[in-house]
Amino acid sequence: HLYGTRGERTVPADQFITAPGRTVRQQDELVTAIELPCRPHTGSAYLRQGTRKQLEIALVSSAAWIELDETAKRITDARICLGAVGPKPLLAPQAAASLIGQAPSEQLFVKAGQGACDEVTPIDDFRGSAAYRLELVQVLTHRALLRAARRAGFDSSIL
Repeated sequence: HLYGTRGERTVPADQFITAPGRTVRQQDELVTAIELPCRPHTGSAYLRQGTRKQLEIALVSSAAWIELDETAKRITDARICLGAVGPKPLLAPQAAASLIGQAPSEQLFVKAGQGACDEVTPIDDFRGSAAYRLELVQVLTHRALLRAARRAGFDSSIL
């Protein structure tokens, strides 16, 4: 939610960031709220890799959100978002779609992490190579999905 001299407006999260260091926020606006609806049987997790813990641009980041059915045995919806592997945070819709209807498992989450790699084209720079970033996408996505499933209520003793 943004508030400025012209009033208040709401912007979907996937449209807020437009480019590196750029958002849709106008000069006279403040971010007044971030609304994250919480539904039952859902869980999320965010992981990042960088060389320092404070004030460091992530080398790669991965966020995962999972919704389970009422029995917590099948994934009914999922989202995967990746950072620092493109000009702005990117969704990995195909990797997320591959989870729907499936039972959470280590193998499923490894495969989704590999699938997420196919949806990004990271660059080489002084912080790390594209190949290293792809490896991090796979590992961080896999781990974020594991945590999200546990937070959604999946029995972690099975994983």
